[in-house]
Amino acid sequence: MRWRPEKTADRSPPYRSSTAAAPGADSGSLSSATRIQRRGVHCELGGGSEVAASHPEAVRNMLTNFVTSLIDVGSAEGKLVFLTASDIAVATLRFSRPAFAPAVSGRAVANPMTADPSAIGGIIAKAVACDNDGNEVFSCSVTAPGGEGDIVVSIVDVQPGDTVGINDGQLSYGINDGQLSYEQSL
Repeated sequence: MRWRPEKTADRSPPYRSSTAAAPGADSGSLSSATRIQRRGVHCELGGGSEVAASHPEAVRNMLTNFVTSLIDVGSAEGKLVFLTASDIAVATLRFSRPAFAPAVSGRAVANPMTADPSAIGGIIAKAVACDNDGNEVFSCSVTAPGGEGDIVVSIVDVQPGDTVGINDGQLSYGINDGQLSYEQSL
C-alpha cells in the first residue's frame, strides 16, 4: 500500500473510486489496483491485499454495536446455534432481547441467554449467531478448554437430551485490539 498526496481539480464528490490496470498489465487483468481518492490523497491496493485499520474507541463501539444489534432483527430473540464440523445443529441457545449490552472499549457482553434443555447431540466444532429468521450475523470456532476456539465450552461431545448453556456474562463480541482486516477480491 502506498500513500501520496495528489492535487485534484475536482473535489466533488469528496470520495472517488476507480480501477486502473497495474503497470504492464492489460486493462482486463485481474491484477489491477483499486484507487480510493479523497481530497488529494489516495491509496492504491493491489488485488487480494489486506489492510489493517486502527479505529478510535468510539468507532470500535459503533461497529460492535451495529453487528450485535443485527441479532435483534426479526420478531423474536436471536439464536446461537452450536454446530458440528459438517454444519449439523447440536444445540440452539436463545439470546435475550437486546442480545448484547452496549459496547465499551470496542467489546460488548451478551445479556443472559436461555439454555437449550434438550440438545440434539453431536460434537461441537463451531457456532453461528443469527437473528430469529436465521440470517447469520457472525460465526466462530468452538473448542474444549485448552483449545484456541473463539468460544471455549466445558464439553464439546454433547449427548442427545443434554442441557447446553453459557454462563451469564461469559460471551462477548468485539473488534479485536482495535484492528479490522479488510480483504479486497478483484
